[in-house]
Amino acid sequence: SKQGPGRPRKNIGNDDTRATFIISAALLRKIKFISVMDGCLQKDTISAALNEYINRWEAENGRIPTPKN
Repeated sequence: SKQGPGRPRKNIGNDDTRATFIISAALLRKIKFISVMDGCLQKDTISAALNEYINRWEAENGRIPTPKN
């Protein structure tokens, strides 16, 4: 079968989904720095930051409905 455009789909496991975001170079440098200092993957650093932000937002505004809730 012919492959479509973009990255080949890999089994990335868990409930993870590949996403592309545009962020400032300075922010990316800070994410990389934190990841190196904490000895973890950049995706884990980003996930932790997003989870903290979403938890704070939901505490102020109410739970965001998702299919798994």
